[in-house]
Amino acid sequence: MTAITTVLIIVLASTSVLLLAFGMNLLYLTWRASRLRPPRHDPAPRGTEQAQKAPKKEKKGKKGPETQAPKPEPQGPPPEPAPPPRLHDYYEQRVRPKLAQQFGLTNPNELPKLVKIVLNVGMGDASKN
Repeated sequence: MTAITTVLIIVLASTSVLLLAFGMNLLYLTWRASRLRPPRHDPAPRGTEQAQKAPKKEKKGKKGPETQAPKPEPQGPPPEPAPPPRLHDYYEQRVRPKLAQQFGLTNPNELPKLVKIVLNVGMGDASKN
């Protein structure tokens, strides 16, 4: 044999060994992955379903008068609603008319509205002192 055929046989043998090793590794990994999958949810047999179910609850509208406790009546007048925020009133009464005059807007829907007012109070190091 010549040196070229010897080298060729060695290369073919080594590649076949490598391919066999990679193939075995691939087979092992797929087998392992199939074992790690969570089991599928199989429905229980029909006879056991009814035994495991919890008893049905009664509907809300069919409760008897003995089960319902009477709600206590609130005493005194109803609470008054909170006053609107002062910044919102200031904006509605003073700022919006000035904006309409400054930009020449006649339709009140063209003016910007305040939806939410958020004030950030940066405490920073004050909480540590």
